[in-house]
Amino acid sequence: MDANKLLTSTAHIKWAMECIGVAFTLNMEDEEMIGTAIEIYRRWVFEPAKRPMAWEEYSQFFLSVRISPAFYGFGVIPAQF
Repeated sequence: MDANKLLTSTAHIKWAMECIGVAFTLNMEDEEMIGTAIEIYRRWVFEPAKRPMAWEEYSQFFLSVRISPAFYGFGVIPAQF
């Protein structure tokens, strides 16, 4: 999948990040989907060449997002809460 062709705006990336967060609410039977969500975000964080181009405009925000099961259930939230 070429993220640059599908995720052409920051709104698209935010939507994708929400989907990644939702993956963590799935049952363990869906471990393959959970693993895919982790892999997508890992790739975007640690392999800048694989990030969608629209990522760069708000890169600090996207890099500060973390997965927090402790306070908000499993979901994507900004790190500076």
